[in-house]
Amino acid sequence: MNTVGGQIRTIRQERKKTLKEISVATGVSISFLSQLELNKTNATLETLKKISIALEVHPSLFFKGIAINNDYPFHYKDLSNGMTQASFKPMHVIIRPGENLGNDFTHIGHEFIYILQGELIVTTNGERNLLKVGDSIMIDTTLKHYWLNESPHTTEFLVITSI
Repeated sequence: MNTVGGQIRTIRQERKKTLKEISVATGVSISFLSQLELNKTNATLETLKKISIALEVHPSLFFKGIAINNDYPFHYKDLSNGMTQASFKPMHVIIRPGENLGNDFTHIGHEFIYILQGELIVTTNGERNLLKVGDSIMIDTTLKHYWLNESPHTTEFLVITSI
């Protein structure tokens, strides 16, 4: 069975990176990374983003071929049909109720978010925006930002990220 941790390990090994190198690049302990790869713990969106930057991949790759399940508080589905040379990445994201772990983070580019189901709070530089079904927002991702689902319901949304 494919798992997020297994995908991270495979990608890390393909890129010939050690756990120590990823730890130094992300600020995440070797112990935590090892537990993550062995599926003994889950990572926040923030941590997955840091790992994806260290591995030079999009975080949606960690979810490739993985069925949506309750083991993870969120799920990414890449909607690019395998196109790797595009200047943006469309994804379908599902976040379980109450998912609000982690901290704001930054990366180069922009994100466009469109809500399909539920509610999502998007913070940008500390400002909270509550989005409901049919709402959208575009943000400059060089500013500190984060997604939160503080509602009692699952949230689904499309996010298009420039790369």
